[in-house]
Amino acid sequence: MRNLILLSSIILCCFGKTTAQTPYCDTTLWAHVYHSYRLVTHNDCMTVTGHIYGTPYSEADGDYHIRLYLDPQYNYMLDSMNNVSEDACLVCEPICVVTPTQSDAITPCSGYTSNVYLPNANEYVAVTGPYVTDNDHGWNEIHPVTSIVIYHPAGITGEGGPLPELKVFPVPATNAVHFSFAAAPHTTTYITLYNEEGREVGDYMMAETSEFVLNTTYWPNGVYIYKISQGKETLKGGKFVVAK
Repeated sequence: MRNLILLSSIILCCFGKTTAQTPYCDTTLWAHVYHSYRLVTHNDCMTVTGHIYGTPYSEADGDYHIRLYLDPQYNYMLDSMNNVSEDACLVCEPICVVTPTQSDAITPCSGYTSNVYLPNANEYVAVTGPYVTDNDHGWNEIHPVTSIVIYHPAGITGEGGPLPELKVFPVPATNAVHFSFAAAPHTTTYITLYNEEGREVGDYMMAETSEFVLNTTYWPNGVYIYKISQGKETLKGGKFVVAK
């Protein structure tokens, strides 16, 4: 059963930044990119749209490997290796999503844990980050990914309209995680929480306050996933860490 929490806002899908306006890319992520010298940058920051092809998966360097079947206007971004090795998809890599098992990738991820939303197969998304060629593999990528959001072509996220900004802090959390929203909701909104194995551990309905404080005093240490939804539609997601 959903727990009623009075909250007054919803979430950032960043559509104002990732579509009509100039996209925002977090340049601090480069400090955590494994072997960044192998990446040749073609565009410092851009947003592309398309459908997630297949199931994303983690790699030994801690990054996630996501294949994006691009909308036609972005097909120029693909090269022969994308076509041959990645099923004609653009590779998108959020960094430091999981703990690296590759010894030389541990240091780059030190002090940083990704909160980029990890999409599911077939979701229609907007991905923002630098457009690069990975010279080790020969294919083109968005790497490091700053954000992935469920995409709505007109910037509309259902009956509630565009979503305001969401901040989730502190990182890592000890006894509480704050979900702090920038504006009041226009429709009923939910926060659903999962552990790292994907098991649901909490579900909260939000309305009419600007902040939801999740008590994590008795939560085990680890990485947790949150998804924000209205009705059956997932609008935003990310991760937070509990470490006591």
